[in-house]
Amino acid sequence: MRYPLMLALKPSRTVMASVAVAHGAAALTLFFALRTRDSVGVSSIALPVSLVVLACWAMLFWSAARAIRAERSKRGLQLVLAEDGSVRCDALLGDRAGRLEGSAADFGWAVCVRVRAQDAPPASGPLQGLRRRLAPLMLVPGNVAHPSDWRGLRIWLRHKAFATQAD
Repeated sequence: MRYPLMLALKPSRTVMASVAVAHGAAALTLFFALRTRDSVGVSSIALPVSLVVLACWAMLFWSAARAIRAERSKRGLQLVLAEDGSVRCDALLGDRAGRLEGSAADFGWAVCVRVRAQDAPPASGPLQGLRRRLAPLMLVPGNVAHPSDWRGLRIWLRHKAFATQAD
């Protein structure tokens, strides 16, 4: 495997479809739970339950929109995986090199990593500013433009990403 390895990323239709299906199923469950409550005849608590249901609908919509926006934001991203275990992605880290924070999870069908800019302090202590220091990223094979790059990413994670951090 030759490094630096450049991975061109794109949104995964499979991930966006699964997000839509999961949120749709939750919305249907909520809809039928509301119909069941009305048919039972619980009218004395109708207003508070309706407010809770509306809040749940709003959270479902917000969650689905955020998940799809996160997946779409991968369009045009390019990860550069270096020989020394560092990673560069200008959209995630600005114009800085980064390292993986903590451990990476490689499930075979998905890779979950958190990237931290090399000059940023480690993520310890209070959670203030955590979003600015860490960039969480979940990738599936459909996110990489070339199928061979998926294998390269997994090899880099296993053999390069944490090799120099242990020293």
